[in-house]
Amino acid sequence: LEEGELTARNCEGNLRLTARDARLLVSQWRGPAQVDSTGGTLQVERSPGSVLDLKLADAQASLVQGSGRTTATCTRGSFELDGYGGPVVLKASDRTSVATRDTSDRLDLEVTDGASVRVADAQGPVTARVRGTPLNVERARSLLVDARGSEVDLRGIAALKPALLDDCRGEVDLREASGTLVLTVTRSTGLSLLLSDPCEVRAKGPGGELGSGIDCSGCDLRLAATPPGASRRLLGGTKRTIVALTIDEGSRLQVRGD
Repeated sequence: LEEGELTARNCEGNLRLTARDARLLVSQWRGPAQVDSTGGTLQVERSPGSVLDLKLADAQASLVQGSGRTTATCTRGSFELDGYGGPVVLKASDRTSVATRDTSDRLDLEVTDGASVRVADAQGPVTARVRGTPLNVERARSLLVDARGSEVDLRGIAALKPALLDDCRGEVDLREASGTLVLTVTRSTGLSLLLSDPCEVRAKGPGGELGSGIDCSGCDLRLAATPPGASRRLLGGTKRTIVALTIDEGSRLQVRGD
């Protein structure tokens, strides 16, 4: 289909479509759908149990209030999820804008080459691998992140899975998290870390020996060279937040507990 419009509504079956500069609407579709679109728009809405395979270039795509497995590859353009309930595996590159809101299943995001990603209100686990692109996450049940050369803004993270920030800048707000959180910062990363008191940072690695790159207040700081000792007592029986930190000599970390 070149240019023009196509609407597939309230249908069941196997959809295969190649389009260029077209306006596509898939609504209440049940079954597998393969879409290869260059330019134009694609909207998939209220399609329960669908299985989507999307290859998009310079397209504006949105998935709204549906469910089912989705695999998508996006180059340039934009990709949005809003109220989506199925697992999504997404690869985005070359200035693609990615935005997700109110998702309830797993998100697996690989974002590179100047694309950007914004995640909000993710009820399922989020895995984000980003390279040279901004990463913004606001409210996620759990987050596993591998970011390199990125600006990061992470807030409202209930559970931080192992996180690697390499040559990154930004802020990580973990005041809603508890338990042991594993964080590695390398290659001149500069980061502000917010934790809920009572909290403790246990540092190791080349920058964790003497802690010259760690500015810590409102939190216990245990360096690799510090002899084992008593930590501050729990306040009112509250569970401590412990950050298992690995830091190199060139990185800088500002930690604030409140």
